[in-house]
Amino acid sequence: MNASVAQGTEGAFGRPWRRHSGNKQFPRIGIVLIAALIFAADTELPLGSAVAGLYAIVLILAAGTYLRRGVIVTGLCCIGLTTVSYLASQGLSPPRDPFLRWAVSCAAIGVITLLTLRNQAATQTQREQAELLNLTHDAIFVRDTQDIVTSWTRGAEALYGWSAEEALGRPVQTLLAPERPGGFQPVQAQVLREGHWEGEVLHRTRGGQPVIVSSRWALQTGPHGAPSAILETNTDITLQQQAVAELRRSEARYRSIFQSAGVAIWDEDYSDVQPLLEELRQQGVTDFNRYFAENPDFVRQAVTLVRVLDVNETAVQMFQAESKHELLGPLEPVFLPGTSGSFANLLAALAEGKPGCKSETVVSTRRGEKLSILMSVTFPPAGESRVLVTIMDITERRRAEHDLQRTRENLAHATRVATLGELTASIAHEVSQPIAAIVANGAAALRWLRREAPDLGEATQAMERTIRDGKRAGDVVARIRAFVSKSVPRRDIVAPRDLVDEAVLLLQREFQNHDITLTIDMNPDLPLIEADRLQIEHVIVNLLINGVQSLADMESGRRDLTLKADLAESGEVILFSVRDHGIGFAEKDTKRLFDAFFTTKANGMGMGLAVCRSTVEAHGGRIWASRPAVGGALIQFTLPACKSH
Repeated sequence: MNASVAQGTEGAFGRPWRRHSGNKQFPRIGIVLIAALIFAADTELPLGSAVAGLYAIVLILAAGTYLRRGVIVTGLCCIGLTTVSYLASQGLSPPRDPFLRWAVSCAAIGVITLLTLRNQAATQTQREQAELLNLTHDAIFVRDTQDIVTSWTRGAEALYGWSAEEALGRPVQTLLAPERPGGFQPVQAQVLREGHWEGEVLHRTRGGQPVIVSSRWALQTGPHGAPSAILETNTDITLQQQAVAELRRSEARYRSIFQSAGVAIWDEDYSDVQPLLEELRQQGVTDFNRYFAENPDFVRQAVTLVRVLDVNETAVQMFQAESKHELLGPLEPVFLPGTSGSFANLLAALAEGKPGCKSETVVSTRRGEKLSILMSVTFPPAGESRVLVTIMDITERRRAEHDLQRTRENLAHATRVATLGELTASIAHEVSQPIAAIVANGAAALRWLRREAPDLGEATQAMERTIRDGKRAGDVVARIRAFVSKSVPRRDIVAPRDLVDEAVLLLQREFQNHDITLTIDMNPDLPLIEADRLQIEHVIVNLLINGVQSLADMESGRRDLTLKADLAESGEVILFSVRDHGIGFAEKDTKRLFDAFFTTKANGMGMGLAVCRSTVEAHGGRIWASRPAVGGALIQFTLPACKSH
């Protein structure tokens, strides 16, 4: 039934008694004319009980035009017309055969009216149901046992592009070209056996575009239970299936990357740890690093609560397991007791809501071997508990770095020995002076003691000078021995001025021999630095020697050498500089000065500045060279200031 109903004349029940004039219906005036013709024929030519059949035509036409009340009124009018015809032809004569025919006709019209009302109600229900089906977005259609479409809703029109007029009477195979794995014979058998079926089907639209639908079939049966039609309801899930397919491809890509990555990946569950961290936050803990340092038992407990959900093949090989199942479960077996600090840092980062953290630690493999690892942790969004941990084995790197450090130390030792070779004259002078003074003072003391009247005062002063010069000689030897010794590097808190003074003492004789004036310009308020005293002294000595040699090769000109030290603009590093007015170096050699085995000297080894660079960079600084406009060379390097001091 069409949903648009006119708000026409209202009856006692407050309902419209006729359909909207816009509906396709028999004209009301035609119904009235037909009824009038039947009345006239019945009046002139008594039709007897046959008139009921004629009035049935009027009732059928009225059922298509009026609603329930209109049909009732039409039926009563037909009975009234029949009664008027009877009275007009028979009058008030005693009941005879015509009266009996009149009674049968009226009863027949009444029965026809009731049947018409029932049929109208059934038709209206069917129309309402059809209209409800048209309101849904699903594509719904009915096909008979010959696969011919007998009903086609608006949803089917919107999905497939076929109008109802085009679809009705055509086979579904022609319209939609349905496809599914395994064909439709099993589906048909299930529908006949169980009365319904659900599954996914590929259809084609009018334009040939594929559409994946979730299809539900329901079997309609006839009066005797025989199959009569199939109601098919289809929901478009094309986009959903595409999303699922993309999700599966993404999952496959992730799984492929997860398994084939060159680093070990651990998928860990922290769901039992997060409530403990939340409890700490509620207790007012804000400095989690300090709390974990003061409460190591909490960290050990947290390690036991972490569970490994998945690992990739690289992790299995790295941790020397037979299969991934050996690594799944509690995390505790792979952590060493002495490496809980790295896990404490991880917990602190998780508790503070950071997106991730990195740390180095040592873990144990399934065979008990120790691995140095670099651990990178990615924390989940709020509300999730799975943590992704990427582990890189840096054992070989640490071993190589250790070997490289030893090589650097040996190289630095060799260059210090070579430097002392260049300073032989200065060293001999530094040692010979106090020794000569010791001999002279000793001889003087003997003379004062051998006099007839020994002068004990002069002898005492001579012996005191002997002791002083002996200490001086001892200091020179100790300083040279420390400079050339092959000791283990150590970091101490030292003053920059002390480093410069001790380095300059070794070169005093060089400055005198080459008539070089050394100017030291240092900020008296420089902060302390944390450094290996011997290594930094070697850097300063090496740079000063280069300046001396550059000035010594000049036949004339200024023989000035300047050593400066001051805070850089950032206030976080100390800037040292050595400036000479010597022969300098070529512009093209600026970037190569600190390369190993590169030298601008005829008999140089090319290792001095290379060792200086490695030493400065190992202390967290940097070193570079430049060519001042007035000539010579300027070498500068930085060292971090020690903030805690």
